[in-house]
Amino acid sequence: MTDEELDRIIQLLLTDPSAGLKTYAALTLEQRKQVLERAQDERINQIVAETDAESITD
Repeated sequence: MTDEELDRIIQLLLTDPSAGLKTYAALTLEQRKQVLERAQDERINQIVAETDAESITD
């Protein structure tokens, strides 16, 4: 993924968590790691952790 794509996903997670999570959930594991590394933001990490926990239980 390009930095621009990563930034768009991060911005979406911050501004519209519902839509951002749908986008995040569609990513591969490697792409998810890239988003987390790029974000380095406590709020993003919390949102993503909650989503990952929910996807495991689904």
